[in-house]
Amino acid sequence: MSSSQRRVSSWLVAAVVVGLGPALVAGPAAATSDVGASPVGSGGVAPLVLAAPPGVSSADYPADGVAHGGAGVAGSFTFTPGSPDVVKYVHGFAGSPNPLTTVTVPAGASYTVTLTPPSYGLNVLEVYTVDSTGRRSDTAHYSFIVDAPSSSVAHWPLDTFDGHYLKDVVGGGSLTVDGTARWTYDTRWIGEATPAFDGATQFSAPAPAVDTGASYSVSAWVRLADADPSDPDPDLPTRNETAVGISGGSRSAFHLGYRMVKGEPRWAFALPAEDTGSSTTWTVASSATALTVADIGIWTHLAGSYDAATGETVLYVNGVQAGRKIRRTAAWPAAGPVTIGAAWVATANGTSRRGQTWIGQLTDVRVWNRVLTLDDLWGTESDPATGIPEVAGILAPVEVADWDFNGQLYLGCGAVWSSSYWASTLELTGCTEPYSAEQSAGYILAGPDDNEALWLNHAADGYGTDPAEPGYAVTAAGPVVPTDQSVSISAWVRPAAVDGAEQVVLREGPLSLSRSAGGQWRFSVSAGGLAVASSDTPAVAGSWVHLSGVFDTATHEARLYVDGVRQAAVGTNAVGAVSVEPLYVGAESPTSGHFAGDLDQIVVFAGALSDREAHNLYTGS
Repeated sequence: MSSSQRRVSSWLVAAVVVGLGPALVAGPAAATSDVGASPVGSGGVAPLVLAAPPGVSSADYPADGVAHGGAGVAGSFTFTPGSPDVVKYVHGFAGSPNPLTTVTVPAGASYTVTLTPPSYGLNVLEVYTVDSTGRRSDTAHYSFIVDAPSSSVAHWPLDTFDGHYLKDVVGGGSLTVDGTARWTYDTRWIGEATPAFDGATQFSAPAPAVDTGASYSVSAWVRLADADPSDPDPDLPTRNETAVGISGGSRSAFHLGYRMVKGEPRWAFALPAEDTGSSTTWTVASSATALTVADIGIWTHLAGSYDAATGETVLYVNGVQAGRKIRRTAAWPAAGPVTIGAAWVATANGTSRRGQTWIGQLTDVRVWNRVLTLDDLWGTESDPATGIPEVAGILAPVEVADWDFNGQLYLGCGAVWSSSYWASTLELTGCTEPYSAEQSAGYILAGPDDNEALWLNHAADGYGTDPAEPGYAVTAAGPVVPTDQSVSISAWVRPAAVDGAEQVVLREGPLSLSRSAGGQWRFSVSAGGLAVASSDTPAVAGSWVHLSGVFDTATHEARLYVDGVRQAAVGTNAVGAVSVEPLYVGAESPTSGHFAGDLDQIVVFAGALSDREAHNLYTGS
């Protein structure tokens, strides 16, 4: 079953519409349509015989088994009545969390509507009708395939990878700096920098990247700074701050960033009704809960999407729909530049100026000329039956280190280079050249991939029978990832024994992947308290197992995956911390927690693996 099919089937729930018979409801909020619904069996109402379902057709998205259009691209759909006295059509996409839409028509009339399919691959539009007597029809399920999402029309990575800096890697050209560009290292990736904004600097592109009078989307990674560094305690801003906007004549057409909503700080995507200084009407999709000082210094992904066909205005925070509003005013095209780190705002005297300046860091700014979908954010599986390839989401974590050990058996005890962009090195302690009884670290040709693996603190191939010191490995240049942000670490592990004191597989700063004294695999985050995720079943001596530990700042969770499966025990209230310690492999420290067994394919990510990504890491390794 494809991921699209799973999305569809997981949302189809049976219900009984009072006095009207059974219905298929899309999502938990579907009963807000004006037909109304009640839980199955409530009231003891016997279902009536249903009328014939409506017809559904689309020239833009025909039901022909071939991919058309694209994710986030609107198309026209026509509904035709199954009986002559139809007066209402009720429709919605299976799997959507949004309410069903009800439209009233003259008796027996067809209805054409412009809709934006919510996902890449298989989509199902569900439609039923209600006649003049209140009798509803059976539900029509219109299945069609949507082509891959188009790339963004502008993308400013705003980092020092490959000399990106201010470049637009899609359209070419570079941003203009108004003020002083300052770059701060090691907050998102170790060894790389992102721009820091002090409230007096903004970046701008020479022309608008999209038509804000049509559908569009925008996203950025943002990191709030302390609003008052002179105060020992961290402080949230008490004013609006805009991460990204596009300037009109009097004001920006949208503001993506931080906003005071009814006196409380929220993430927000705000659209003014018109390009005038006197306009006081706004459409604001904002996060449901207020921010706290715990959000200061944490990288957060914001995305705003506007659908011109429906007026739907959506804010996503870390890939989750956090706010949704319907815009009731017409969209208007902004002719000015894209602004990063500030907005164009109207003043009380009728003039306009730069304002709502950002204090903190910004990176990875993207703009699309279409609606954003969850598939853009999270990616999607391939579907060979429909020819749909796998697509990675823009929230996919970045691999910062990868040690496979292939070929190391013939290279001796020297440093092991990571195959990632950063090429970090591991240095072994306890390895001797030539191999001997005194050594406690080395390589064997017995990995899970039938290539070399690292062995530690047990006899292997006749060596290590009389070790002189504990064996472990450590990164030569310090930490490989900021441990106050989301992090994922993984390895293939084969323990020599499963009893005795805790043995550590991987540790950097407050993050630790280990085998507990009780014999369970566990992943812990120990800053600001202890959050622990543990395996459903005990470790097994002598057997290879794939482990992934995930620290997720968006959910404040510590998660553990064993052979790609999320374990039931999840650590909550997890808080990271900045650390200057190196990554230890096979030890908690040089003098404690030494692991006895074999390790292979050690991978470290900046960012939190999703369930799908953790499973794919296991199956693809």
